[in-house]
Amino acid sequence: MKKTDKKYQLKILCLEESLLNADLIQKYLNENSDYSIRMDMVIKEKEFVDAISTKKYDLILSDFMLLGFNGFIALKHVKAICPATPFICVSGLIGAGIAVELLKQGATDYVFKDKLGRLIFVIERALKESKENEEKEKLAAELVIANKAKADRAAELVIANKELVFQNEEKEKRAVELFIANKELVFQNGEKEKRAAELVIANAELVFQNEEKEKRAAELVIANKELVFQNGEKEKRAAELVIANEELVFQNREKEKRAAELVLANKEKVDRSIELVVANKEKADRAAELVIVNKDLIFQNKKNSYLGFHDQLTGLYNRRFYEEELKRLDTKSNLPLTIAMGDVNGLKLVNDSFGHAMGDELLRKVTKAIENSCRADDIIARLGGDEFVIILPKTIGFEAKMVIKRIWERAAKEKVSSLNVSISFGYATKMNEKENIQEIFKKAEDHMYKHKVYESSSTRSTTVDLIINTLYEKNNREMLHSNRVSKLCEDIATKMNFDKDDINKIRTAGLMHDIGKIGITESILNKSQKLTNDEWTEMKRHPEIGYRILSSVHEFSEIADYVLEHQERWDGKGYPRGLKGEKISIQARIIAIADSFDAMTTHRAYGTILSEEEAIDEIKRCSSAQFDPTIARIFIEKVLGKEWK
Repeated sequence: MKKTDKKYQLKILCLEESLLNADLIQKYLNENSDYSIRMDMVIKEKEFVDAISTKKYDLILSDFMLLGFNGFIALKHVKAICPATPFICVSGLIGAGIAVELLKQGATDYVFKDKLGRLIFVIERALKESKENEEKEKLAAELVIANKAKADRAAELVIANKELVFQNEEKEKRAVELFIANKELVFQNGEKEKRAAELVIANAELVFQNEEKEKRAAELVIANKELVFQNGEKEKRAAELVIANEELVFQNREKEKRAAELVLANKEKVDRSIELVVANKEKADRAAELVIVNKDLIFQNKKNSYLGFHDQLTGLYNRRFYEEELKRLDTKSNLPLTIAMGDVNGLKLVNDSFGHAMGDELLRKVTKAIENSCRADDIIARLGGDEFVIILPKTIGFEAKMVIKRIWERAAKEKVSSLNVSISFGYATKMNEKENIQEIFKKAEDHMYKHKVYESSSTRSTTVDLIINTLYEKNNREMLHSNRVSKLCEDIATKMNFDKDDINKIRTAGLMHDIGKIGITESILNKSQKLTNDEWTEMKRHPEIGYRILSSVHEFSEIADYVLEHQERWDGKGYPRGLKGEKISIQARIIAIADSFDAMTTHRAYGTILSEEEAIDEIKRCSSAQFDPTIARIFIEKVLGKEWK
């Protein structure tokens, strides 16, 4: 590297799935180091491999949780392609155990994202070590040249004595060749024995699998016979009911005939005969109605039976059916019995942000992936919300793992809008009768939640990025407004002597302060006339929606509080909680001024755009009522450079 002006040139490759995080790291390095940073960013694994294969970088900064892979895989690629390049893990999710394992596998160092102040020191140390290694390699090369000269002189001595040792060397060569030949023979025999043993195991496994298939086929035949028998019994009962009704109709007809004969024989009793005919006809009508009612009752019973055991949204079995089936299958003949628990990642965030219709579509996509991956004998049920369970009779843990792998592969091919479908799974297996099946369920659930801690966090962070992009696509004006508010928040915080970490947080909060508007209908967002009372009530929900979205993601949890409070007022007349004065966070008070100033001077849903002077007068007028008076004065005097009169 050559020193130019005040800084050194430093070329960095950043492996980070969030463009926002990469920009923050680059900005931080440019502001706090003696280097002029030139940073390339990649997201996917293939892009990363292509970059380190075709370009030379001074060092590599990598997040740990990445899109489809992690820091261990990234480090493996670096060690294979450019082992001399320093590799530093910069993440907010890894624990001490993972960090130590990264160092053991060859990482240069690691830095937590909430402690970026350590990053400059780590980079300088890494570059220093890299430079020292280059110097060592140069010295080693010079030593090789010196040794070669010595070797040449030694070779001359060897040639002088060559005739003396020639015969001994020939004997040693033949001895070595004989030893190698014997060793190769022993190795080949060992390999043949291993192949033979593996073939025996493979044949045994094939026999076992064929036997299992035959058992499943036999059980299916029995189940089908039982179903045919039950259907036959139902048809018999229905036929008997029809015959009984026909007999009743026949008897009534006979009575009608006898009544008619009695009319002809005794005309004096005509009135009574007519009454008898009418009564018998009513009985016949009731009998016919009884047939119709019975048929309708059979249909309703079938319908109620289906609804009683199935989930209406997905068509899968429900919790009631699952619990009964688990009792039925919890027998010795079904061991080993495996329970797999699944939980859809990000469902609540999707419902809060895009509505329950999109959440329902996500659940249907998950159902499709599970149904297409499970076997005929497996019982699939939706327990409620985002939880699914699969009962796998006569299934060991390895086989259950293969089923789950198929589900993941199929789910990876599905999308809801632009969102990837993600499911966290865990499983546990009952191996003997003494084990309690409810404890097995609890183990499967605990196993699933351990996976969900890592998988769900990545999904939620990706979903937040999607929410921001979707909002900007719906309303390009919101994107421009958010960028300007973010810059104004940064300027105010700088003039108020915030430290760099807090400045970065307020800049990000300003960028995301209106993310909750994703939950507001486009007709209200883009309306050019004054909002009605109902529309204004709907619009006032956006801080709470934004809070729910951001608080579900660890790295945005603190920013979520600022977003929730940015529409509060200094006099306590704001919303959603009516906070007053310094009970409102200082960051939210900064956002309130930046948001209002930009809205007044650049875009208004209704009314005219104000000049800068008019907007300043409005902020002064609302100082101590709507705005924090101290921050308002700093904004006008130090950020805008105007006098406070």
